[in-house]
Amino acid sequence: MSFIIYKVRKDKYLIYYYLTFLTLSLTYLLLFYQKTLPEWLGFIVTNLLVLLSQLFVVTGVRVLYSLKPFIKSSILYFIFILIGMIYYTYVDLNINARVIIVSFALAIMLIELLHTINRNKNKVHKSITTIVIASSSISLLIWFSRIAFAIFNENSAGYLIDQGLTVGIYYFIGMITISIWFSLYIWIESTQSVISLEMKNKELSQLALIDNLTGLANRHYLEYDIKNFND
Repeated sequence: MSFIIYKVRKDKYLIYYYLTFLTLSLTYLLLFYQKTLPEWLGFIVTNLLVLLSQLFVVTGVRVLYSLKPFIKSSILYFIFILIGMIYYTYVDLNINARVIIVSFALAIMLIELLHTINRNKNKVHKSITTIVIASSSISLLIWFSRIAFAIFNENSAGYLIDQGLTVGIYYFIGMITISIWFSLYIWIESTQSVISLEMKNKELSQLALIDNLTGLANRHYLEYDIKNFND
């Protein structure tokens, strides 16, 4: 659906939302077969894909706000997660530690995004900024909840699928996150369409009431003014 909308609308920021869903689909596929995959693929690459999916969201928002898509701090996020994944995969196999590392990096990324949105809130319609801030804040709360759950969870199994109830909660949280960003994607589309329609209606009203050549009010404006005065 996101790809079809991108092909129809052609807005640059939409391609990043399409890439977000594509990356997350691949992530969940790898998680499902994690125990049968090599450790570098099942653990390291999978978690890097989670970060990449969030980075696509951030990039899409930056493009929407007419900012440079690439942020230098993203390199540090990838290095931080890569080092953590290597250590807690080959040195000390611990899924809780990996969850904390990834969730912390994603939370910091969202905090940085909220700061960027606040500084550039005048570049888009107020309602769009409200939607983006609300979605980012909910996602931020979810990632902090994952950190808290991992800290207080005593299960130290190496594989996600071995954690019983934990794996269900993990997927549930993941589905909520995806739903939030997909809702954001749809809300922005709807809001921009309404704003565009309002602007076109305003232009049509100006053309109908103001003479193009002189810039003065025409007979239609006089009739409109008299009618409103009588009302």
